[in-house]
Amino acid sequence: MTDVEPYKAEVVDAVDAVVPVAGAYVLGSALLGGFDPATKKYVGAEAVVKAQIAQVQADKKMSAKEKKETLAELNEALKQPAPQIENKGNIDLVGKYYDKLAEALGGDDQ
Repeated sequence: MTDVEPYKAEVVDAVDAVVPVAGAYVLGSALLGGFDPATKKYVGAEAVVKAQIAQVQADKKMSAKEKKETLAELNEALKQPAPQIENKGNIDLVGKYYDKLAEALGGDDQ
């Protein structure tokens, strides 16, 4: 049997390095939608959806049909209740890892 003590600190450091990202990934699915992709600051889901509605309305290249469908989806999203954030520290955590989360969740083109 080998002595594991010399490796303990290395393993703990490796786990500590991954846990914040993994935790932020789970939180990110709920919180990322409330971040302004331009500023990477938390503004709330409603503000982000309203900004997306304004972008779609101003888009001259989008077909009328696509614009109508997209606006219907966004307006429906506005009717949904915003997720409750029980721990405000999660906002800071997601903000810290915003770029990694956006890439992992496929939301970096918002």
